[in-house]
Amino acid sequence: MEQQELEATSLRAALEREVYDAGGWAAVAQKLYPEKFKNSPDAAERHLRNSIDPNHTQKFDVYQHQVLKDMAKSAKGRCASIEYDCAQHDYTTPTPIEPEDDKARLQREFIDCFKGMKGVLDQAKAKGFF
Repeated sequence: MEQQELEATSLRAALEREVYDAGGWAAVAQKLYPEKFKNSPDAAERHLRNSIDPNHTQKFDVYQHQVLKDMAKSAKGRCASIEYDCAQHDYTTPTPIEPEDDKARLQREFIDCFKGMKGVLDQAKAKGFF
């Protein structure tokens, strides 16, 4: 089962998994540190690696962690750090909710609209308007 194979054993491992899920060190460093990446891609990647190292003084801020989770979720449909947090605090593993696609949404809205119109028509017929 893929979920068990990818289970992180530490927060650092979970963040590394998210970096790989999000496209790798370069892709994430470019997104989080665009100016630094423009000047030196290696320095930006090193900055990213240091940010997830628990033994380093440099740390992610909340915004950067959210961007990483969003990138991983968009690319792979999962957030390893959320799964890790759930496991550490005895919560069940979260199940991603798939967003409704446009076609399904339009079909649902059309059917709902038609049901509403039918109700109005039935009321009008009952009052003798038709």
